[in-house]
Amino acid sequence: MVLFVRLSFWGIFTGVVLLLQTSVVSAEGRIESRELYTLSLRVAALHESGDLRGALSLAKVLVQKTKQTYGRTHPQYAMALSNLALAHELSNEPEKAEQLYLEAVEVVEASLGPNAPLIGSILNNMAAAVFAQCRLVEAERIYARAFGELLQNLMPTHPEVRAARNNLRQIRSLLRTDFSHVSVSDSPHDQPLADRPPAQRITLPPTCAAS
Repeated sequence: MVLFVRLSFWGIFTGVVLLLQTSVVSAEGRIESRELYTLSLRVAALHESGDLRGALSLAKVLVQKTKQTYGRTHPQYAMALSNLALAHELSNEPEKAEQLYLEAVEVVEASLGPNAPLIGSILNNMAAAVFAQCRLVEAERIYARAFGELLQNLMPTHPEVRAARNNLRQIRSLLRTDFSHVSVSDSPHDQPLADRPPAQRITLPPTCAAS
């Protein structure tokens, strides 16, 4: 199966913490920010160790603690939602992930504006969740918007822009594929593009079986 690059929110969470803090932030506020950042790193570590269930459980805790600290309209809450969405996505629950990504985008747009840099990163990962549900045309549209948002806010050589460009190129290549010879993968895991078999043997997510 084609590998679409997800953009990590653990690092983004750190950046938001630093960007939103000011010289007026209280000591208590700084402690809370550090605790949330540490919690997000623990979620990432669980993912890296392969403990998807543990990562998902802790990501839910991160959402609740972030909501208690910042409220439901703060960009930090959007990042926590994105962490949870990514955890659901990696746990092969793309429908739940998509809804959380949508909520995160709404929070960012309302708090930071419709062209906030973080929107492109969230949309990139949401497109992967949509693709996992075999909605390829819609996934292409979301990837295109994600690439446009990232390119508008970052340099063309930035890793996130390059990843988004590659994702868009791959989905468009898939849409040009003759699907009469395409098989359905029985594996929930992506395969690197370099290891992909010839075009006539490309595999799609198991969710495409009934389509």
